[in-house]
Amino acid sequence: MGISQTVGLNPGDEVPAKTTEEDRLLNLFWNRAELKKEFSNLRDDRDHLIERLQEQEKQTERERKRMRDMEKLLANPDSGYRAIVYFQLRALWGKCHRQLEKFCDQLKKQQQDRERKRQIMEFNQERQKRLQEINGRIVSTKAEADDMKNVIAGFERQRDNLRGFWNYFKRRNMQATVDEHKTKLAAIRSRLEDLFDRRIKIESEPWPEYPGLGISGKRAINVAMLALSQHLFVQLSDGTVANLARTAKHKKVQDVDYGTRSDCEYKMKKIDELANALMSNRNYADELRARTDMLNKQVEFKSNTETVPAATSVARLASAVPGFDPGRTVASIPLEINVLADDYWDIQKLLMK
Repeated sequence: MGISQTVGLNPGDEVPAKTTEEDRLLNLFWNRAELKKEFSNLRDDRDHLIERLQEQEKQTERERKRMRDMEKLLANPDSGYRAIVYFQLRALWGKCHRQLEKFCDQLKKQQQDRERKRQIMEFNQERQKRLQEINGRIVSTKAEADDMKNVIAGFERQRDNLRGFWNYFKRRNMQATVDEHKTKLAAIRSRLEDLFDRRIKIESEPWPEYPGLGISGKRAINVAMLALSQHLFVQLSDGTVANLARTAKHKKVQDVDYGTRSDCEYKMKKIDELANALMSNRNYADELRARTDMLNKQVEFKSNTETVPAATSVARLASAVPGFDPGRTVASIPLEINVLADDYWDIQKLLMK
């Protein structure tokens, strides 16, 4: 195939100039290179989609196997009861996590509002201090200008009293003095205008941007979160439901054993009672505040920049808060439960870092 056919010319067509022919060949070369590049990209996209499809097929197969295993599990009455307890515990864990999450959002908003108000208040106080300083200087500069006006008026009166040609030179000297003081008055007025401009500039300064929660704010939120996490554990400690919920969170349903059918029925009833009591009890704000105060005296941080307490400093959990447990005036023997290290209710995902 000749070049004329390659570039789309027919026999008999007018032969283009040499320069035009070279340009067309060059364009064809570049178009070919672009097509190869585009083809390569499309091939990469296809390979990537094939990989995703294969991964999705594997995931689908795993889910199918999981469903088959679940069907076998539920087909057996004994293991079916265990599965019900298992998912009941996982649902309870999820409720506790959502309660912590909601509490975290509330605390964060309150702390942000508190810090923002404090930031604006400090800004306004500092601006007011600068305005007072400027106003003081304006008052003193005005007084200085008034004094200078009086001095100039006195010199002008003296000049006007110097009449007659024999006082010509005295009038000329006095006029020079008047002009000298008018120059000083102009400088004072210039300073006064600068002070007014500075005052306007200060008055129009916008509020500073909020930089976000500080270390102390994040620490306060995290300690309160730990207090609620401990409170939830204590509320669910009857029958070791909290421990069972944590086990259900980290194990497969095939790997748990909650005893006989009657044991499972007892646990189902207990879990349901505790969950309902937990969700319906909203009058624990004072107790939670007291527990937070206890933790504030207890927690330690590894460095000045850390916002999450060291897990070793909360290794024990007070099962009761003095004043909030009937008949108890002092804290009970602490439990060897570390809600932070054991990540109860997935608190690690919610802590401010």
